[in-house]
Amino acid sequence: IQLMYEESCNKIPKDKTLSREIIALASLLSIVKDSSFAPITEKFIVLCFKDSYEKGEILKEIKYLIEKNFGNKQP
Repeated sequence: IQLMYEESCNKIPKDKTLSREIIALASLLSIVKDSSFAPITEKFIVLCFKDSYEKGEILKEIKYLIEKNFGNKQP
């Protein structure tokens, strides 16, 4: 999981701090492996970062990561 995290972070521009934080959160949640306790969902990610970022900003970064296909292996 750490190698996948590092590989993803290396592809994210340095100024995309929130994207890096979302990748870190997803990595930690994948270690927990308890989707009832900590689901890796858009709603859960927004709740985790709501004190530090605006909802629209969080959703924008999630969309960016999905569009860039981070976390998925390319063929």
